[in-house]
Amino acid sequence: MDTREKLIAACLDLVRAKGLGQVTMEELAARAGMSKRTVYRYFTSKEEVIEKAVEALILRIASRAEEIIKSEEDPRKAVTEILRYLTRQASSVITRQSLDDLRKHYPFLWQKIDRLRTERLEWLVRELVHCSPKEEVKSIDPRIVAAAMIASVQAVVNPDFIVDNNLTFEDTTTQLVRLFLLALF
Repeated sequence: MDTREKLIAACLDLVRAKGLGQVTMEELAARAGMSKRTVYRYFTSKEEVIEKAVEALILRIASRAEEIIKSEEDPRKAVTEILRYLTRQASSVITRQSLDDLRKHYPFLWQKIDRLRTERLEWLVRELVHCSPKEEVKSIDPRIVAAAMIASVQAVVNPDFIVDNNLTFEDTTTQLVRLFLLALF
């Protein structure tokens, strides 16, 4: 693991333990076993480290989701496995506290997360529509299905909705996926 990756891993550890808003550069340096000065050689700010750490997590989840889709023939099983993986990877980082921190302190990062997940969701929905056993689903333009599902995800799986409704990331995503699977299959 190179220094940059080590710092990103340390950042994710701290976010799991404390939330996004509570991470300091001093703690990050200590967790990674290096000086604060070294941290600043690789990242210009705490915000940049957090951004790169969250981005790395999202890309890792997206990559695994693509692997699952390609290897699992039953789309329902694929979506279920993706949800399990997403929950294992993200739920320890995406807590009420970190969602509230995103909302208050890092709205730009939430916008980036939303763009990345929108791209991945468009691909996933096209795959699911194509695999659906329901002819009425296959007859709907996948762009329309994708737009409807993405709008639902954006409305429900976001810091404001989750925090304001006292939900968890895991419960919210699980229930939304169940709704999608009922519609498609």
